[in-house]
Amino acid sequence: MLSYMIILTEEKNPGAHAGQVVIVDASVVVDFVLENSPRHNDAISLIRLLIERQIRIRIPFHAAFEVQSALRRSVWFERGRQVAHARENHEDLILQLFAVPIDHAFLDHYPTGDLPHLKSGDLLYLAMAKADKVPLITEDQGLYDKAHEAGVAVFRISEYALSQA
Repeated sequence: MLSYMIILTEEKNPGAHAGQVVIVDASVVVDFVLENSPRHNDAISLIRLLIERQIRIRIPFHAAFEVQSALRRSVWFERGRQVAHARENHEDLILQLFAVPIDHAFLDHYPTGDLPHLKSGDLLYLAMAKADKVPLITEDQGLYDKAHEAGVAVFRISEYALSQA
């Protein structure tokens, strides 16, 4: 089996990357990975767009565990299927995720005091998008609503591609 997702550790100063950046939550990654997800094809189109435009995909480090957990649940209980591009050589579909370590520097750089109440995992995505002033892409309705409330540029998978046209 070939790799279809690579998780890299982000540089120490998360806001230092000079190029375009988006925050992508675990729901989007799961849609990309699971062939039977109703949004799978849209997620593939989104990832291709981000790769082609060299837009860096940033996640909080905990998202790696969130994705693993969702994939395990899907495969074990919901008959989730591994995507075909994970079994073939598709260099154009290798998802690179830049994971920001959740440490003291993270807490200093991403304040949460002025953000709406969310579960801790979702709050991390929102804090990153708000502090770095970058778009957030999510399929989580609660996170979507709270990000909108906080003034963050938030998109669903299908909305982001339209915003880039």
